[in-house]
Amino acid sequence: MPSVSRDAADPTEHAHGQDLAGMYTAAMLAEVCGVPTATVRRWERRGRVHATRRLNRLSYYDFREASVARLLAALLAAGHTGAQIDRMIDQLAQSFPGTERPLLELPLVVEGGRLYVRNGDALYEPDGQRRLDFETAPPSSPEAAGSLVLPFTPPAQELPSPSDLEERAFALQAEGDLSAAIDTMRLAILHAESGGGCDGETHFALAEMLYESGDTAAACERYYVALERDPELVEARLNLGCVLAERGRLDLAEGAFRGALELHDNYADAHFYLARALDRLARSDEAAAHWERFLAVAPDSPWSQECRERLARPTGGPAPG
Repeated sequence: MPSVSRDAADPTEHAHGQDLAGMYTAAMLAEVCGVPTATVRRWERRGRVHATRRLNRLSYYDFREASVARLLAALLAAGHTGAQIDRMIDQLAQSFPGTERPLLELPLVVEGGRLYVRNGDALYEPDGQRRLDFETAPPSSPEAAGSLVLPFTPPAQELPSPSDLEERAFALQAEGDLSAAIDTMRLAILHAESGGGCDGETHFALAEMLYESGDTAAACERYYVALERDPELVEARLNLGCVLAERGRLDLAEGAFRGALELHDNYADAHFYLARALDRLARSDEAAAHWERFLAVAPDSPWSQECRERLARPTGGPAPG
């Protein structure tokens, strides 16, 4: 199996001049898969998708990783929970030894909402059992597949660590219980502060949850906290700019986007949102330079068509959105 590039293991590496054509950021991959960006990040944390490259601590994914993400998204769309999907992947690893990454190496298909390994005309369950009647069998709901439902285990009595609380918060977010996720992440931060504090990425994660819940004011403030802890957290600068733009503070949003580009001049997402902000400020000539830069860096992005349409539009006035 070809090794995955880890040329940016050093988080201080800068991406000036790096060729990122054909790569997806987390936000682009989320758009392609029809899932929240937080879901893509969870997949990476769980080791289900791997960053092909990491530049300025931004993850970039190639087409192979995108194919894995699409498979995971199809299982989510079929109604499976994250825990059930994890269980299926663990079964695949046990049933087909020698595969380091079953989702990438095995010929997998989703039929009737179920995951199978295809071998010629035969389909095999994740546990290795052959499915003989897959063409006529009615689809089975995830709830009916008892082997895919993890039993509930009462929590241990000892006080959970901040990292345990963070993982619980991420799991609650994946399940859609944002209120509980936010409360749990706040508790993780509180416990971490009593022991020396937490890093900017933890505050960034809370900001993402707050934004997803619709509390843009609290999200904005938390992005600021994340950047106070870690000024080089480039994705926090981008997302802060998006929230500020959404709240009508285009002047501040422009500064946030430009700050992201100072750290990572090939950051396609920042060029895209800066161009949008400049268009809304009726500075279409300046915006055009960033639309063009976006297309040069990410020509196959799901947002490329919007860039081309904006560039084809006559200049002279503010653009919608």
